[in-house]
Amino acid sequence: MTETIADTSATALEHQLADTAASRELKGPRLRSTIGAGLLTIAVSGVSALGFMVVPAAKEFGVAMAQYLVYYSLWTIGGAVTMAIIGRVYERVGVRPVITIGGIVATASLTGMALAPNIYVIYLCGLLTGAAFGTCTVMAATTIITLWHSRNRASVLGIVFMGTGIGGFLWGFIMPQVVKNAGWRMGYAALAISVFVLIVGAAVFLIRNPPVLAATAAAKKTDAKATALKVRPAAFVIVFVATFLISLPIGVTQVLPSLLGGKGIPALEIGAIMSVMSIGMMLSKPLQGVIADRIGLSTALAIAAASSTAAFLILAYVGSNIAVTIATVLVAVGNTPLTVLLPIVIAKLFGQVRFSRVYGVAMMFYYFGQALATPLWGLNFDLTGGYTIALLLAVTVSVLGLAGLAVALRMAPKD
Repeated sequence: MTETIADTSATALEHQLADTAASRELKGPRLRSTIGAGLLTIAVSGVSALGFMVVPAAKEFGVAMAQYLVYYSLWTIGGAVTMAIIGRVYERVGVRPVITIGGIVATASLTGMALAPNIYVIYLCGLLTGAAFGTCTVMAATTIITLWHSRNRASVLGIVFMGTGIGGFLWGFIMPQVVKNAGWRMGYAALAISVFVLIVGAAVFLIRNPPVLAATAAAKKTDAKATALKVRPAAFVIVFVATFLISLPIGVTQVLPSLLGGKGIPALEIGAIMSVMSIGMMLSKPLQGVIADRIGLSTALAIAAASSTAAFLILAYVGSNIAVTIATVLVAVGNTPLTVLLPIVIAKLFGQVRFSRVYGVAMMFYYFGQALATPLWGLNFDLTGGYTIALLLAVTVSVLGLAGLAVALRMAPKD
């Protein structure tokens, strides 16, 4: 049984894009849009700096940290809801105006957090910021790269998403000094300024709508020119479930300091190990992209599965610093599928024209998985005093999720 989707031929569109993108007229917009997408990934790395504001802000408002962190749950929910619908919005109005508006809303809501008179304003602004980020960061950058590039797409995605690691590395040095010297409110203000410069600036000066978005509109208006892209309904289910499963083990990054501390590793050494993991995340994304392009997507998925399995088993049973450091690098490799490999799987399955819509729903499942993951890792520690059971379950869940993407990939229409 198959489901027919009104769509222009994915293969024809990719060949058309490959030809036109090579033309002199589109080389410039493609390059500038790619640079702009990189700036979006640097902007979203500001999320890694939010933790520096939690303790002083909670103290000022007189609330427990758990109560203050409700804002981040709302942030995640806002992003998940946005992801479910933003692909359709991209198809209707284009990615560039959505990024502009989303960047302005995110700037305003982060400014609201800096000026918040009480915890409830923090909650409201957290919800708005999460929703805005859902429109103008990871989803937008992935859509831009996937639809502007038809050749070496995975490699370009890997290079562009190095921005999350670069930005996180920089914020790790900048934000502690900002909060220490100017207070937590200035921390949120610094994030607001960076969002405006990186996101709104990229949308205004660099990013242009991909040609395939125009093809989407044409396909909807002219059914006679559309062909039937037949996709098994099971492919939708497999991709969405696999995305959710893959998002759960990633929660280990939130508890790694606690996990390593439980192995008797000193705090300074934990910091060094975490820095190595950040570097691993930066380098593994382009490496996995090259593997996917040059050797094959199935091979890249298998490497990610093997890396995750080895990482979780080492973290569960081995305590030496060298082994744990190797494990964190393997965790970085295992985390690449969502940003580098998943978009390629979806593009091959559903075509470029429908990419943003399907990818948006998949990312909604990722956000819900992330919202669930961290408390589950924490619950395992509360119940058992360690993370061994969670790590062993993570092996199974990770392999099942990546195997699901491999199975879905075999359902892709043949060129």
